[in-house]
Amino acid sequence: MYVVSEPDDIYGNIWAEGKENCLEVELHRVQGIADVLPNPWRALTWTEKHNEELRQNLVSFKPTCEVLSKVRILLLGPVGAGKSSFVNSIKSVMYRYVSLMSCVGTTPEGFTKKLKSYEIWAEKGGLPTALTLCDVLALGESKETGLTLHDILQVIKGHVPEGHKFQRKAPIYPSAAGYQLAPALKDRIHCVAFVLDASKVLFYNKCLEDQLKEIRWEISDMDIPHVILLTNVDKVCKAVEADVQYVYRSHILKERIHKAAELMGLPVSFVLPVKNYSSEHSVNCNTDILLLSALNCMLGTIDDGRFPSLVPLEPNQESSLSELPAMSNTMQLLTYQNRMYVVSEPDDIYGNIWAEGKENCLEVELHRVQDIADIGLLPNPWRALTWTEKHNEELRQNLVSFKPTCEVLSKVRILLLGPVGAGKSSFVNSIKSVMYRYVSLMSCVGTTPEGFTKKLKSYEIWAEKGGLPTALTLCDVLALGESKETGLTLHDTLQVIKGHVPEGHKFQRKAPIYSSTAGYQLAPALKDRIHCVAFVLDASKVLFYNKCLEDQLKEIRWEISDMDIPHVILLTNVDKVCKAVEADVQYVYRSHILKERIHKAAELMGLPVSFVLPVKNYSSVSLLWFHWSPIKRAAFQSSPAMSNTMQVVGKE
Repeated sequence: MYVVSEPDDIYGNIWAEGKENCLEVELHRVQGIADVLPNPWRALTWTEKHNEELRQNLVSFKPTCEVLSKVRILLLGPVGAGKSSFVNSIKSVMYRYVSLMSCVGTTPEGFTKKLKSYEIWAEKGGLPTALTLCDVLALGESKETGLTLHDILQVIKGHVPEGHKFQRKAPIYPSAAGYQLAPALKDRIHCVAFVLDASKVLFYNKCLEDQLKEIRWEISDMDIPHVILLTNVDKVCKAVEADVQYVYRSHILKERIHKAAELMGLPVSFVLPVKNYSSEHSVNCNTDILLLSALNCMLGTIDDGRFPSLVPLEPNQESSLSELPAMSNTMQLLTYQNRMYVVSEPDDIYGNIWAEGKENCLEVELHRVQDIADIGLLPNPWRALTWTEKHNEELRQNLVSFKPTCEVLSKVRILLLGPVGAGKSSFVNSIKSVMYRYVSLMSCVGTTPEGFTKKLKSYEIWAEKGGLPTALTLCDVLALGESKETGLTLHDTLQVIKGHVPEGHKFQRKAPIYSSTAGYQLAPALKDRIHCVAFVLDASKVLFYNKCLEDQLKEIRWEISDMDIPHVILLTNVDKVCKAVEADVQYVYRSHILKERIHKAAELMGLPVSFVLPVKNYSSVSLLWFHWSPIKRAAFQSSPAMSNTMQVVGKE
């Protein structure tokens, strides 16, 4: 039985009059029980059959790297986040009863003090799987406590012996007992899971946040894949506490997931919510599914150095925009995509009358007319594009079968250039996802104020997971800066394009690339050069780029034009500027707002509008383990841009 009242009312003694025999009564304010979305924002199958499929995926998992027979996942997080409890919970799932490990507990400094590695078995007394979970001392909330960055990197590199007890005053060096001077690949860490507490993630102090970011930065530089495990999801939402199936329908939990992603500078798709077994004495199917889904995603990231994760693509949203009623001069209710919107003329004051007679609405959002005016789409698309599964497959095959017309070349190299946060690395990740038919989680994807990518990184695009390579290589570099003192220089950009820069070179403005640079290629072959440049611009920011950045883009474009290097514009984040496109990417060429942004991008770069290729990168889709069957999709979101880019290269 629930009793509700208006916010800020004072609960008196009269509410339970005549209810003296109630066994249980809970008090909630109105806003406390309206926190469930009508539909989940990530898809997950909650059946016993899927539970068993996820379990078998773990049991049958084998690393694609032939040198490895087992993989080691390191759990890192602050005190009380639930690292040891996650290990205990995974064991419980596999044993089909709740395990009670002696290592689980809480103390102010953290319970685990040593490096402990836990093999995960297929069942109690059964065969071991290919997975080992590694637990260590927790991170501290000050610079004087917890595991140090130095010792973390020593663990990741495989130097630290099993059972080593961590002490801040005794950092791990070759003189330490049991130190492994030359660890094999099997001794190293192959994936890092940052374990964060959903009930505390909004309140972590700056020192802890800085530590997490610094660790993430270091392991990204080492190309170690990493994800976020968000624990204690049942502690922040009553609905999830009652039934974990509500995990992707909770407003509060969605906010915490986004906060965790923001804190670590990672896309939302890298955040894996879980509920550990802590107070139960028996396992639960839905809790098992959430745990196994997260674990299978982590396993999928481990793939010999460039680690894609097994995450299925978004299910096709069979959505359509219904004809909207004409707007009057007063406020009006309308429904769109299972939500209810209130519209009024600009500068009207929203009163209390808007929801009269609508008390049962699950969700209502307020928007001024100009914020949602773009729902009134163009009657016809201004560019033609076929949105069918057949065309999806045709585009894929075009990429797979592409061969450069120049006989000297067997592969083409496309360089991605753009400002911080435009989505260069995310585009690489998305193209891999399209080809693999599940969403990849590359270790190189993320955001920092200075840009995440610091080196020249080249990514071969494969026809499918474990298949043959295509003729395409995508190259990522340091982002362009918004001032003359930051970001990639024109000089270094041209050195990359000409093929002088070695793979993995770390860009530094104070150390420009010359013939004296380590690994400098004095006489690069045609295959080492860049054959096409894609300027990656953010649709949500393209109207607001400062003059310095605009001048840099124009200068680079002028130089590569003089070198006869073909180039296009990739316009990312199209879903962030238009609600209709966010709901269904098929409206990309019917959106007023997006058409304006496309024309602006063309004008900025001095290129025809036909050179601007809008894309939506994969960033927050459902994190589920996917069996190797094809995904049925209505649109191949990134391939139209890729297909056009390849045509430019082919003509060359």
